[in-house]
Amino acid sequence: MNPKVPRKEIYYFLSKSLSAHLRDANYSSLEGMHLIDDLGLDSLDVVSLLFDIEDHYGVVIPEVEISPHQLLQIDNLVAFIESGATE
Repeated sequence: MNPKVPRKEIYYFLSKSLSAHLRDANYSSLEGMHLIDDLGLDSLDVVSLLFDIEDHYGVVIPEVEISPHQLLQIDNLVAFIESGATE
């Protein structure tokens, strides 16, 4: 079994992926951010980001996980990737 992906690497990947979707990439940290409320992503941006995550980390993100209290929070998204992603 491969080791878990380091948290720092996940934040780096998310930062790079989000830069393609953000209208204003002027943020100092992703921690604690909400994809829609804080970063201004629209629903298509969110879906595109989630597909990027699935492709990159080989995880499947169930639709029931995508809610304002679940994977729309960056910290919850990182925890989800950590729990299911391997290098």
